[in-house]
Order: sequence, then structure tokens, then C-alpha cells
Amino acid sequence: MERSDDIVKQVVVFLLVPGHSMMSLTSAVEPLRALNRLVGSDAYEWRLASLDGAPVEASNGISLPAGPLEPALEGASALFVCGGLRIQLADERAHLAALRKAARRPLVLGALSTGAYLLARAGLLDGYRCTIHWENRPAFREEFPDLACSAAVFEIDRERMTCSGGTAAMDMMLRLIADRFGADHARFVANQFHHERIRAAGDEQRGGSQEALALLP
Repeated sequence: MERSDDIVKQVVVFLLVPGHSMMSLTSAVEPLRALNRLVGSDAYEWRLASLDGAPVEASNGISLPAGPLEPALEGASALFVCGGLRIQLADERAHLAALRKAARRPLVLGALSTGAYLLARAGLLDGYRCTIHWENRPAFREEFPDLACSAAVFEIDRERMTCSGGTAAMDMMLRLIADRFGADHARFVANQFHHERIRAAGDEQRGGSQEALALLP
């Protein structure tokens, strides 16, 4: 674990798309905030971004302020695309171009929930394992049959990180915290949110038909 006086701040950018999931976003941001409080240092900084810096409305109708993507990426170590109910965007081509440009930086690229669609359509998941919300997985696999899309709650494959959305974003961030600061710190952060068990990348989603199958002998 890094000592508090040796901690180097890591900047995480969240690209908000219209109709993004507020649950996924907060589940990703709040563990970072709690970790900062635990270590008494700004180990993480998070920035909310949109392509043009305009506010973005989440699926619940709440509008969040955001800064322009390009300046937000300065000094960043990771960029996560925050998806939601919409998998087709009116300005999708602009988003794809921005993601391909961002991929030329030394960044980890990730997605929350249906944000994986944008990474896949930009060709940025080719050769990587990924995952997506169980509700979208059949259609996603049909559109991208060559991608290794699992039913896991989250996937970390080298410099690509995807999660199935909702509270799975918390599990993914807790994994990053454990890798950097140790399992004890990750458990402390999880306990702050009454998150009783930190799910591993190998844990599968329990939703849709999987939920029904789990009850069978």
C-alpha cells in the first residue's frame, strides 16, 4: 500500500452520455471519495465530462454539470463511458471519434453499463474481454459476435475495464482500490456503504433468465 505522503493523485474522467445511469455513476464515484477520506489524501480526483461541456441529463431526469472532454482528459489515468437506457445516440459519430482520439492517450478505457456499446462501436474492445448489463447482453453479442462478452459483473482486461452497471460499478472500483491500497482498505470502503460482499470479476450477474435458473435444482 502507498504511504499517505507518497500517494500520487489519479484522475478519473467520466464521460456522461444522455440518459446515463445515475446509479452506475454514483456507485463508481463514491468509493473513490470514501477512499480519499480513509487515507486522508486526494488519492483520486474525478471529473464529469461531455463532448462540448454542456450539462447532461441522466435517465432519472436529473441534469449534471460537466466540463468539455478534451481539457478533462489532461493528466487523466482513466476514462469511463457512462451509459444508460439509450444505446443509440443522435450524435454517436462524434462520440466515437472522441473515444478513438482519447484512446491515443496513455489511458485506461472503461465503460459503465451500456457504455460498452460505444467502446465496441469505436473498435476499442477488439481483442479484450468485456461485459454489459444482462438485459443488453443478447443484443450486444448479436451485434458484436467476435467480442468476448461475458456474463460477469465486471471485467478487467489489461487497459480495458467494463462493468454491468448499477452496483457492479462499486465492485469494480473496490477491486481497483484493493489492487492499489490493499484488501483491508477496500473492505473498509465497502462497509461505508453497507456493501456486504465485494464481488469478484468472476462472479456472474444474477438477472433475467439467470435469476430464474438459479432456483432450479
